[in-house]
Order: sequence, then C-alpha cells, then structure tokens
Amino acid sequence: MRNFLLITFLIIPFVFASAFTPGETVKVSTEPAGAEVQLNGRYVGKSPLEITVDYTRKSNFLYFTKIGFQGQRVDLTKNQKEVSVTLVPEKIK
Repeated sequence: MRNFLLITFLIIPFVFASAFTPGETVKVSTEPAGAEVQLNGRYVGKSPLEITVDYTRKSNFLYFTKIGFQGQRVDLTKNQKEVSVTLVPEKIK
C-alpha cells in the first residue's frame, strides 16, 4: 500500500503538468522535405512534422536548415496553425 501511494504521488504531477501545458499544434512542412527544424533555437525534428508551440511566450520562431540550402528563419504569428517554407539553394562559388 505504501508503494502504491508513493508511486501515485510521483506520477500525478507529471500527468497534470502535461495536461495543462499551454500550446497549439502547428503543422510544419518544407520543400524539399527533410529540413532540420528548430523552435526558438531548440531542435524539434525534421520536416514534415507537427510541433507544439507555446503562444503565451512573447515571441516564437522557427529556423530551418538543410545541407545545400540557405538557413531560413520564420517568425510565428499568434495562434498560427501551419508553416510551409521553400528552401533556397546555396549559391555555388
């Protein structure tokens, strides 16, 4: 019984924290696909993907990188639901 209570008290905060985390789902895609995506400077995956954005923050941005293409930053507007980016090839010197 004591173990059950201990486990319950350890798990419940995580369940409630995840249930009340502010955020909206944003669909992210790039042309070409497979670009690495950062949200506010933190890697979140490769496109296409869906991410959760905390719109209670003052601002949010995405940064896209892919070998052979220029990096590209996109500032998100409040409650934006979708982002689609066409990457620009790097200039050959």
